[in-house]
Amino acid sequence: MSEYLVSDSIFKFHGEIPIPPDKSISHRAVILSTFNKEMTKINNLLLSDDVKTTMYSVGAIGVMFAENNGKIFTRGTGIREYIQSPETIDCGNSGTTARLLTGLLSGQKFSTRLDGDESLKKRPMDRVKEPLEEIGAKIETNNGTSWFATSGGFAEITEDKVELLLESIEKSNEIDVKRATEALERAKARRKNLDDNVDTTRLEASLSRALNRLKVSKK
Repeated sequence: MSEYLVSDSIFKFHGEIPIPPDKSISHRAVILSTFNKEMTKINNLLLSDDVKTTMYSVGAIGVMFAENNGKIFTRGTGIREYIQSPETIDCGNSGTTARLLTGLLSGQKFSTRLDGDESLKKRPMDRVKEPLEEIGAKIETNNGTSWFATSGGFAEITEDKVELLLESIEKSNEIDVKRATEALERAKARRKNLDDNVDTTRLEASLSRALNRLKVSKK
């Protein structure tokens, strides 16, 4: 193999080398810009679906964005002055968004619920949760577990499997919370005003079903 020696030269090179935007850096550039209450300009941001999800997510807690000639401008709230989102923040399919937001929001004075698509819900989050809890954060996760509200039916148990035969089953994020709340209030009202025509067995089943649906809807 030939050897080459590069020594000083009278020639000097000047210029800029454009590099492609990076998703990992883009996520973190968005998060860091939220710390600044003044305007932040971000050049060469990769506007992938995941990075947009991070932008939408911090937008839900008070951060503003604008775009001009390919540059992204953000106005943050400051690291301790985010606004509590009245709704669940949807992290979509972005694990990076979920992990970064968990750390960011664990230091706030309010609670926040994060959600995602079916793929994201299956990813364990203990590697984020446990270190944060060691420094005082309070975090609840399903750790990749899906929750269902079931009603009626029975289980058939054999040596190598369990088969459930159910009257109804609902996934936690598909439960109509409004209808479940209304059903709960109706059941409570009927139990408060019992008469001889009320089937107490069915009433208690309705009450239990409504409570279970509401509990599972929070998972």
